[in-house]
Amino acid sequence: MVVVAVVIVGVALLGRPGLAVASPASGGSVVLDSPAPALELLSQTSWVTAAPGQVFDLHLRATSTSLPASQLGFAVSVFPCLSSVSAFDQSVGSGPTGTPVSSTTTPVALGGLPTVAGGGVDLSIPVEVGGTGSGAGSATSPFTIHLRPVTGQCQLFPAGVYPMRVQLVDTSSGSVLGSITTHLVYTEAAATTQRLRVAVVIPVQTTQRAARAPSPAALLARPTSALTAPTAAVSGVAGTVAVIDSPAHQTVPLTLQVSGQTVGLVAGGPHASAVAQLGQLAASPDVHQLTAAPFAPVDAAALVGAGLTSELAQQVARGTQAGAEATGRPVPAAAGGLWPCITGDPLDTTTGAALVGDG
Repeated sequence: MVVVAVVIVGVALLGRPGLAVASPASGGSVVLDSPAPALELLSQTSWVTAAPGQVFDLHLRATSTSLPASQLGFAVSVFPCLSSVSAFDQSVGSGPTGTPVSSTTTPVALGGLPTVAGGGVDLSIPVEVGGTGSGAGSATSPFTIHLRPVTGQCQLFPAGVYPMRVQLVDTSSGSVLGSITTHLVYTEAAATTQRLRVAVVIPVQTTQRAARAPSPAALLARPTSALTAPTAAVSGVAGTVAVIDSPAHQTVPLTLQVSGQTVGLVAGGPHASAVAQLGQLAASPDVHQLTAAPFAPVDAAALVGAGLTSELAQQVARGTQAGAEATGRPVPAAAGGLWPCITGDPLDTTTGAALVGDG
């Protein structure tokens, strides 16, 4: 398995006076439009595909209202799919604008919806491409979302991100009691498509250089004596491993990119305990994933381009072996796929094929 490029993205949602920002259990961004919201989004469908019979589920909870459920309803409006990141930011910050492509003609009665855990109800909405957009549903689904092409919307229609406003209304007076804005993600991707998985990757490695005068005895006992690294750098690597292995951080999911060359350097010095700590981390693969890495930092594409594909294979094999020896993990057979490999260097098709062949 080859993982090309690692991107760590941090998203900060900042509240403003009179505007509360929340994140539902499914991960979608939600804007609560009311200063004192009477409507909460508990969870929602991550995305809807083009497969027949797809529905968009919203688990909603009405709060801060003394009206009976029989007097409450939901008004839903779906807006054209967004054409840019800035348009998404605007929909998150101030809500959707423009004319809806699909909306309810009358509120969906809250009292007629099935209940869910957490004191909420399940608003299950079928999604179709085309139609009039009137939102007319069936006997079992009082509202259907019709996605229609609109000038100026996303270029990949119907695939896209559609802002959706859901309002809690008093059906007797028509007044709006609470409102949220969330987003419907529609995709035409194959059913086998997997979610993008993001990991925090910490390199366990340091830059090394040739030792000034290693003794012949030291070289015979430990060939890595030919290389050395600044004491502060080695201490830093050991300190990082110690922090990750500390009780306060043992349950924090992290991916460690372990360099075989660096492990050999640490193992022969005063910080040898760091190697045992790596072994302890490797013993909890559900929390700490250790990846394979070439024994020494190399440019895989440059090696393959220079006709040194066999050298790349040796680097990967030796790096995997060194990581296994340090952590006590068995070396997997290349035919069955080695540990995931992470690189920050550009890869072409030939180099990717070479790495796949190396396991």
